[in-house]
Amino acid sequence: MGLSLHMSIVPVIMMVVSLQVWLPRGCVEEERIALLQLKDSLNYPNGTSLPSWRKGDARCCDWDRVECSSSTGQVTGLYLGGTRNGELGDWYLNASLFLPFQELITLYLWDNQIAGWVENKGPTNVSTLYLNDITSYGSSFQTLLQSLGALPNLKKLDLGNNDLRGRILGFLNLKKLEFLDLSYNTLNNINIFQIIGTMTSLKTLRLQRCSLNGQLTTSQDFLNLKNLELLDLSDNTLNSTNIFLTIRMMTSLKTLRLQRCSLNGQLPTSQGFLNLKNLELLDISGSTLNSSNIFQTIIMMTSLKTLRLQGCSLNGQLPTSQGLCVLNHLQELDISSNDLSGFLPPCLANLTSLQQLDLSSNHLKIPMSLIPLYNLSKLKSFHGLDNEIYTEEDDHNLIPKFQLEFLYLSSRRQGAGAFPKFLYHQFNLQSLDLTNIQIKGEFPSWLIENNTYLQDFYLENCSLSGPFLLPRSSHVNLSILSISMNHFQGQIPAEIGAYLPGLQVLLMYDNGFDGSITSSSLDG
Repeated sequence: MGLSLHMSIVPVIMMVVSLQVWLPRGCVEEERIALLQLKDSLNYPNGTSLPSWRKGDARCCDWDRVECSSSTGQVTGLYLGGTRNGELGDWYLNASLFLPFQELITLYLWDNQIAGWVENKGPTNVSTLYLNDITSYGSSFQTLLQSLGALPNLKKLDLGNNDLRGRILGFLNLKKLEFLDLSYNTLNNINIFQIIGTMTSLKTLRLQRCSLNGQLTTSQDFLNLKNLELLDLSDNTLNSTNIFLTIRMMTSLKTLRLQRCSLNGQLPTSQGFLNLKNLELLDISGSTLNSSNIFQTIIMMTSLKTLRLQGCSLNGQLPTSQGLCVLNHLQELDISSNDLSGFLPPCLANLTSLQQLDLSSNHLKIPMSLIPLYNLSKLKSFHGLDNEIYTEEDDHNLIPKFQLEFLYLSSRRQGAGAFPKFLYHQFNLQSLDLTNIQIKGEFPSWLIENNTYLQDFYLENCSLSGPFLLPRSSHVNLSILSISMNHFQGQIPAEIGAYLPGLQVLLMYDNGFDGSITSSSLDG
């Protein structure tokens, strides 16, 4: 009896649970009404945005751009970026419309032509606020900035790409702010740094293209950002070493972006800058450094995982021992588009964490065999194009530890003799470019057969000859194949479409082929 009673209760319990799971996602009535009022304000005077917000629909948690708590059903997020039709003109936002949303923590209002607040009272619990691309320059926008001080729980604030013109007020109460983006504003006022310096909880500060013009302060307030982990000063004119005197105090920094900052070779070797031992990403691309001394400067940054020095006017040779080769945590290295020369140093083999290496567009001597890189077991991508790719005695039986996915060795028409042996041991290639390397062999159908993920394959001007050989079985991923400017001869296989069904681009000009390609050949 007891057993049968227990068994009969189980389906009832399961039914109740099932009903709870599939109940319509209603919402608090006060918040539903507030959402409809907000829609009317966004669409004033005659807009049509937010069509899913309907008066007769009680399930406002299912409406577009609305996020609700799964436990209380109350609105926690409103993602209203780019909602207002631009033809409607400026929007004077009544901030009190958000007061009914007691649990609102995320609010996106970017690109809505907000000209100002009508009232200063708003949702005090908001922790994430996106107000980028909203601006109209005028006194009402100044009121908006002042009203931000009434949001004491803000942790993330984006005011990027507005017309601030150095006017940052009302921020002094934002003690909890962890993320601040003021990029693409004109902040040529030194007072901005005194205000930011009061935000001692800041972890991320983005000031890209802010017309700073070397005005980064060394005032004590700004230096107090001891918790800062990411600093982006890209696209500012920082032609002064004072910037580094400031940065060296930010000992928690993990990411430092100084792209296109007109440094004019002024990277210091002072001990202070070198003490950024927590730094994991350093990007100085596009800033003129004029010297390869940078590699001696960074040797103390032992936590570096990403180093980008693209287009920095670096010259000379890569260091053969100290400097670059001691960064054994490095995962990405980009020193492309410089004036570096010489052979690859053997100590590159020490960079055993390296996954991406870009040496392209220099004057380096790179062996076609890639022997200096054989020890890099994690290497997935190597860009060596536009350097001097040379051939050497390739009579060894060494097998590289790496399995490359991307390999670019396009050169300035240099001879390599034959396909390097390491290619016979690669099975994960997705993109391969050997343009202008004089290989002098037959079409390497084995490369396609061995690398089933191969999508792009460039063999232009490689002095290859013989027939065009299809792989022995169908290869569905290859989409681009370029074998132009070689010495291939014979009939073009009629089964191209059957064996290479994913092919979208096929370049075969300037060869000695007989016949032509028909649509039926490509259809398979």
